[in-house]
Amino acid sequence: LACPAAGGPGGAARFTHGVDLLAPAAADTRGELDDWTLLEPGELTNRVVRHLSAFLVLGIIGAGAGARVHKLVSRESADRLRRVCFTWLLPAFLLRHIWLCQLDRQLYVVAAWSFLFHGLWFCLSFQAAMVLEPKDRQMRGWTMLVSQGAMNSFLYPLLLRNERFGEKSLACAVLWDLGGNMWICQFALFAIAAFFRPGAGGPSGDDAIGGGAPARDE
Repeated sequence: LACPAAGGPGGAARFTHGVDLLAPAAADTRGELDDWTLLEPGELTNRVVRHLSAFLVLGIIGAGAGARVHKLVSRESADRLRRVCFTWLLPAFLLRHIWLCQLDRQLYVVAAWSFLFHGLWFCLSFQAAMVLEPKDRQMRGWTMLVSQGAMNSFLYPLLLRNERFGEKSLACAVLWDLGGNMWICQFALFAIAAFFRPGAGGPSGDDAIGGGAPARDE
């Protein structure tokens, strides 16, 4: 039988796929040919280091919960620590990233949308808290506290580290914080806590904005 030429359209060239075993062997640095494993040496370590910050946050939360359960920290010391973290450390962290961030004038609209969104969300959450907790003043305040603000600062290093995002995405996140989220976290949360604190609404526990039954005259 006549064999077609190797270089012709019906020759053996059309059956060539994958790795050419007749070519000089290249260095098998990753072990892809004969000793494939699910995770290459060192890859698991790199993944753990990459997500180490998440484990650190969970460890801090667990340590705080344990200290509270076993009463290792007094209430006064916990309050001072909270004030230092949220009054000094967090603003310093945000200002450092804002200083290093390249802000573009074309992205200022992000701050405007953030201001409108957070203002609307604050009003809606207040109305929702009035409906969900019409009688319990402290639970109404707690409902508003847990529904306001976000710790976007944890996203900053992740955005810079990922090649698909980069500095422009960091600028958008910073402007979103500057537009509304920062004011909610630094001022509105403290105002909500002060407004709904125990005893602020009088002996009946109901504020003047509504929700509670009117006091009866004796």
